[in-house]
Amino acid sequence: MLNKKERFEKLSAAGINVDKYFTVDLDNGTKIHLIIDENGNLKQVKDDQIMEQIIDSGYVRNTKLHRRFVMAKMFQMLSYDVRNGVDKGYSAALNNWYGYDYTLKMMLEEVRVLSKLEEKDAETFRERSHFFTKDVIASVLLDHKDKLKTYVDKLPVKHCKGVPYKRVRHTDIFVEDLPKKLYNPIERIACGVRYAKSYKEVYRLLNGFVHTMIKLSWLTDKSKDWIDAYKGNGAYYTMKNLLMWHNCYIEDNKGRKWYGIAAVDYLATKLDEYQGEGWRMFALMKKVIKDNGIDTKTYIAEYCND
Repeated sequence: MLNKKERFEKLSAAGINVDKYFTVDLDNGTKIHLIIDENGNLKQVKDDQIMEQIIDSGYVRNTKLHRRFVMAKMFQMLSYDVRNGVDKGYSAALNNWYGYDYTLKMMLEEVRVLSKLEEKDAETFRERSHFFTKDVIASVLLDHKDKLKTYVDKLPVKHCKGVPYKRVRHTDIFVEDLPKKLYNPIERIACGVRYAKSYKEVYRLLNGFVHTMIKLSWLTDKSKDWIDAYKGNGAYYTMKNLLMWHNCYIEDNKGRKWYGIAAVDYLATKLDEYQGEGWRMFALMKKVIKDNGIDTKTYIAEYCND
């Protein structure tokens, strides 16, 4: 995710003049957004929410894009093949491209976005929050605790004046203190996440954890609940883009074919039906791809190589 400065640099590189936008901070905390018009006159930006959002954050929400990059990444992963006859397809790409750390960093970014949507865009929040729910996030944290314990259990026991301890990532911890210092805090964070009243609170808890956690090996197995949510999320938005922009159809249980908005509405019903079962959303996506005769490699060449 680009920060504000980087976004403006991208716009400048594309030949868009961003020098005409700037903000004045007053002593009372008020911000005044200003623009230099075509005639060189200084004007204050008023009642232009889109312009003010661009100036404030360097980003403007566009509900018409529908996360098209998700479809691009999904097709790349489905088409993955290192030509060794073994590492092929989505699961191989997920294992070879992304290490364990990615799962937590990706989830943190997802929660950050959800915390913003919860306050500003209820409709998009309702749709997107079906995947990385509070229960899923809590489960991923507890899975991390279990894998951390497995790692620590394998470390050699040392002794200080006869008292056993272990060196965990350059930190010496007495064996009897391991639950108090390593495992119980993660359990408390997971509990806080599960019963948090908002995603803003979830983000605060998860952000604190990610930036202080003991890191595990890149090769550590990913949480099954994380994989399921990740697959479901990617599959849903891939299908949504196919149905909205690529003249594809989706077939219901009675064999009826749905196109356009009707197809998107039908897909939306699967959000609740497949709640907590991302693998079913993934299976439906593969069926939609097959039914519509889509060659993912052709689509990548046409739409994903800008």
